Amino acid sequence: MPVESGNQSGDKKHTVMFYSDVKYKNQVRDKFIKNGLLKGEYCICLVHESLKSVKKQFAVSGIDVDDFLKNNLLHIYQIPDITKDPEDVLTGFIILMKKCLADSKPPYRITGRIIPDIYTRGN
Repeated sequence: MPVESGNQSGDKKHTVMFYSDVKYKNQVRDKFIKNGLLKGEYCICLVHESLKSVKKQFAVSGIDVDDFLKNNLLHIYQIPDITKDPEDVLTGFIILMKKCLADSKPPYRITGRIIPDIYTRGN
């Protein structure tokens, strides 16, 4: 099951997780974030959907959202579509990451998709 990939351990590691079916999206994301929060790590979640729906999903996954927000460990950012940045996508990404990491304290975990629509239309 793809959710097991959220169990990595060790320091100073970079992890990339993929899911091939959208039904696993929240499971993979939530387990990754929950494991970090329980270790006292700063967690950043980049989303395009409403903050209310993300908070509700986290609660379903057993994450005490209000407590982790209050303790400054969990940060949920509703982000813009950087493909529409007036300069270019890279500039939009750099600005976004500077904003999201401004108050971060390593170790931290970041999860999200920076481009809202990754689907291509088939013939």
